Amino acid sequence: MACANVTGLLLERGVSRRREIATRKALGAGPIRVCRQLLTESLLLAVGGGALGILLAFGGIRLFVAIAGDFYPSTEEFRIDTVVLTVTMGVALATGIVFGLFPVWQGAGVDANAALKDGMRTTGGPLGRRLRGILVASQVALSVVLLMGAGLMINSLARMLNEDLGFDPEQLLTMQVQVSGPKYIGHGPPNLLKPGTEQFWSQALAQVGGLPGVQSVGMASALPPGFGWRTRISIPGRPPADPSEQPWTTFQEVDAGYFSTMRIPLLRGSPLSGREGALSTAVAVVNDVFAETFFPGEDAVGKHVRIVIINDRPRELIGVVQSVKRGLRGPARPMLFMPYQQHFRGFPWGSFANVHLEKGFVIRTSGDPEDLAAAARQAVVSDIRTMRSRVGGSRQIVPVRVLCAC
Repeated sequence: MACANVTGLLLERGVSRRREIATRKALGAGPIRVCRQLLTESLLLAVGGGALGILLAFGGIRLFVAIAGDFYPSTEEFRIDTVVLTVTMGVALATGIVFGLFPVWQGAGVDANAALKDGMRTTGGPLGRRLRGILVASQVALSVVLLMGAGLMINSLARMLNEDLGFDPEQLLTMQVQVSGPKYIGHGPPNLLKPGTEQFWSQALAQVGGLPGVQSVGMASALPPGFGWRTRISIPGRPPADPSEQPWTTFQEVDAGYFSTMRIPLLRGSPLSGREGALSTAVAVVNDVFAETFFPGEDAVGKHVRIVIINDRPRELIGVVQSVKRGLRGPARPMLFMPYQQHFRGFPWGSFANVHLEKGFVIRTSGDPEDLAAAARQAVVSDIRTMRSRVGGSRQIVPVRVLCAC
């Protein structure tokens, strides 16, 4: 639209300069000299306009990111695409070159004496009038398309912002806590996790839950929009023909308060009680996508599954919760939630030990979550932000990283 508008202005300017061009030709200026002058002017106009547009684009993106930190999708993904920028600059330069030289082409067959006698009475002839009419019609058509596209984008944005994520992100503060050191993990294969780890988590939950203004607190090894850890599972009584064909799922370690704090609805069965111990019956809660994927047409409650990342014991499924969308770009995944007290004691690969060594806390507050950030940071915290910021991919993260090394 901008190029069409500039083109119309250049055409009108070219018509008004016919007397000037005729004067230059009458004084002995050759076609090349006139072309060089007009081309220089049009290129300066195109380059200057393109550069101003790029500056406005960069400034607009920075301004939007600054004022829309909780926007979804992530504001970190907003950038000027290189291909689009190249095409736009090419169109701008082509517009300046082609239509900047239009007055020369238009006046190529015009007698200089006749043009000087006519003065400014000419309107550019039938061809110029038709071309300007086409440009005006093109601008109107492009404007209609632009308005329709803007309306559809606004409607899509409104639907995205009202999308049900499967939990309530309002008044939620999140924080990441990681433990390290010989008190929590041994060396050598397999990497043995020591009992002091779950004691630390239980103490941290109690400490954060006792802060003023905290309604409830929960904990998980991965918080939205992140996923859990991928692993294969086996279902007792359903051995696959090929062990390599065992189905994949994601799993997390959570505490009993995670679902209530996140306000994730329980669809069937019962939630974790918080009394699960390392030696008690192994249990797990799954989301509805897991239940529909692996137990279609059946009630998943009461069934058993086994995580085969390590020689885990079969786990009884005691409840089914609503799926949490980890983002708006794709469907929810099958998810299995196991009590953090029943974590694996050893891992064949060191990276998988992080499922127990690093946790995300969710804190539901009675007031503004940001007001609790300082107190939570003093308790046990690192990487603290609101759930809205986490889901929105905001850069507004308090720059604190505390590793609890003992």
